[in-house]
Amino acid sequence: MMTSRVLPESATAANRYWCHAGRNMRLAIVSIGESASNAARARAVTARASHIGMPLDQEVWGHHMSQETCRSLLQQLNCSDSIFAVLVLPDVPEHLDLTALRANLHRHKDLMRPGAWHCAGPVRPGEVNSIVDSAIAAHRFHNSKLSDPSYQSAR
Repeated sequence: MMTSRVLPESATAANRYWCHAGRNMRLAIVSIGESASNAARARAVTARASHIGMPLDQEVWGHHMSQETCRSLLQQLNCSDSIFAVLVLPDVPEHLDLTALRANLHRHKDLMRPGAWHCAGPVRPGEVNSIVDSAIAAHRFHNSKLSDPSYQSAR
């Protein structure tokens, strides 16, 4: 998990915002295989998230992982109450179907919106801001669902 670069007086407020019932909720950034463009995207999101104190986990999975193994790992992230959103970076090995993998994520946890990073090229600040804004919205939705007793009993 990354450390926050929030000013000391606002650190407590930021930490309270990202917590629910004693759990530190975080964004998970997943890169499958080594990719220079995914590394650049992860750095850009990490830098932007650090400015607002957003905790995150960054995971790099092996290039030769099977579709089923990736699906299983994503399902674990998807079911975790401490993960409020998952960003699966788009450059994946050819043997994997990214659309099928993302189909298993809860809609509010999937940060790869249509049009976001589906094409090659440099990382644009507007895209990073859009991803981080989507993560904030996902956090609010996830937090409200954790507070809803009917949601807890349905799980």
